Amino acid sequence: MSSFHFILLCFLCLFVAGLVAAQQGDVVTYERLRDSDREPQNWMHYWGNYQGTHYSALKQITKNNVANLQLQWSIQLPGASALETEPLVIDVWRWHSIPGPGEFGNDTWAGESWKYGAGPMWLTGSFDANLNTLYWTVGNPGAQVDRSTRGDGDNLFTDSVVALDPDTGQRKWHFQFTPNDGHDWDSTEDVVLVDRMWRGQNRKLLLHADRNGTFYVLDRTNGKFLSGMPFVYQNWNNGFDVSGRPIQVPGSNSSPEGSFFVYPSIGGATNFQAPSYGPITGWFYLALDAQTGTSLWRYQTSGNMRASPMSFAVEDRQYVAIASGETVYCFALPK
Repeated sequence: MSSFHFILLCFLCLFVAGLVAAQQGDVVTYERLRDSDREPQNWMHYWGNYQGTHYSALKQITKNNVANLQLQWSIQLPGASALETEPLVIDVWRWHSIPGPGEFGNDTWAGESWKYGAGPMWLTGSFDANLNTLYWTVGNPGAQVDRSTRGDGDNLFTDSVVALDPDTGQRKWHFQFTPNDGHDWDSTEDVVLVDRMWRGQNRKLLLHADRNGTFYVLDRTNGKFLSGMPFVYQNWNNGFDVSGRPIQVPGSNSSPEGSFFVYPSIGGATNFQAPSYGPITGWFYLALDAQTGTSLWRYQTSGNMRASPMSFAVEDRQYVAIASGETVYCFALPK
């Protein structure tokens, strides 16, 4: 997605949102964003809500009728390149995903490699209003595969989730999924915030399916590692120490001499396409039917599917929309 493509799409979304708000006699306030689950007909966040659950409470489309979805409209926008990110700036503060001299973590980079360390933050994070904490994920280090210039350090804060104070921009804690990544396993995938029972104790959890093939459960109040389990076949990690640091298989990271065929590959086990969390089942989904994983419906767009679907309602009719290639498609049940 080119910059023009992205800006145009954002403008259209904001225009429609503003029009709806004007008709409602209201504006998009912080309170509406915080309580967006009360307005399931609207989709006001990239991940659906501040908690990143990517779940729609709309009930018109069900597993019993989803096979009847029909295309309602599509719009093709110009552009061919993929937009990523620029530094995170909110109000008066800025936080750098790659720490400079004198900042915590700078010593995890060899020499001045931090200047070219990449670590893009190219998707939105999640927010806990009660804890007043932003949770933001960070991309892979640069150079992407050649680790020789950046050394054998952890290369903070790449491939991490960072908890930030939104009032000051200060880091509260961080957790790194893949230290010294030589695989291009960025961690910009969704972090889902849920409050639920965990092994007999009510806890505030952060759920994350990482590109390195591991599903993580963290305590989001302090970043404590609670669990890490593979959700695809992987052969690079022998487990975790008590802090959640992976015990990497010797020879699995990139090197001039080469390594064995590592799973997952450079494409990763997942990507930025959104998972979902079902508050009714309490399950984390990367798939289809909420109970069985069965495929219920499909539509051939013939485009590169690099986006996530969303659902909204207009005049009591539910729609599902998704971008594929350079086109946005919108579906609904037949009238």
